[in-house]
Amino acid sequence: MRPEIVVFEIEGISPLLQNNPAAFIGVEESVEMTMGKKKYDDAEEARLRLYMDPDGRYCHPAEAFIKAMVRAASGKKFGKTAATTAIKGSVFIAEPFALLLDENGEPATQYTIDKRPVVVGKARVPRCRPMWNKWRMRLALEVDTAILRPQAVLDVLMLAGRIIGVGDYRPEKGGGFGRFIARLAG
Repeated sequence: MRPEIVVFEIEGISPLLQNNPAAFIGVEESVEMTMGKKKYDDAEEARLRLYMDPDGRYCHPAEAFIKAMVRAASGKKFGKTAATTAIKGSVFIAEPFALLLDENGEPATQYTIDKRPVVVGKARVPRCRPMWNKWRMRLALEVDTAILRPQAVLDVLMLAGRIIGVGDYRPEKGGGFGRFIARLAG
């Protein structure tokens, strides 16, 4: 086993929608009941759906990229080994979160609020989520180079960025958000 930390530069080619369900665990909704209808605070709802690292910086779970790669590699092979098996056994997250960066490579500070109806149960309700129009990240992965070359991981990551995506309403889920390209960091 030859584990190596490989860093990939991820650049969004479509906006990224986030929806952090963990932020709602144990949080009571601050809504007013007006004639049976809920009144939402759009900015607060979007803020609660952000992913943030322990230092309060905006980020995205690195695990989402591994899951996207596994889904994208389904049905493919590396030699005689199923690509999904090779990825699951040789590519691991090196850091739990990938920091969202702005166009200058600094930690991102500005997002917009995307408000659109979603179906919850049988009801159509408005949902506000943070949206990053222009986004990039540096994704650190631990790769067992005895099994997969970094270029092979990059190829699968590029495929995942085109057909699976990350975040909410991504191509895999019928949307167009969260698509990306990747390159090896130099």
